[in-house]
Amino acid sequence: MKKIMLAILMLSGCATLDESFHKLQGRDIDIAIQYLGIPDDKRSMDGYDVYTWQKTEGFKGGQIGCRIKLQVQGGIIRRGEYSGANGPCMGYAERLKHM
Repeated sequence: MKKIMLAILMLSGCATLDESFHKLQGRDIDIAIQYLGIPDDKRSMDGYDVYTWQKTEGFKGGQIGCRIKLQVQGGIIRRGEYSGANGPCMGYAERLKHM
């Protein structure tokens, strides 16, 4: 039963982040930083800057996490991707909801 509840929570976080994540496309990276906070990593690759936000939470029996990567060129977000679970992703989704 606990595993089923965990799976439901993990999937619901992705659905909520889906609703807000598309708002970042075409926006200035400073907007993402304003809402998501200071990125955990920034790397330059193939003419793009890749910003990464990452959060991990522990629970009885393991860890769950959320990772957001934004590909930026000329200060503008060109594309992004994310993966993760409800707990950590929900925090990011809540911040983006107010954008």
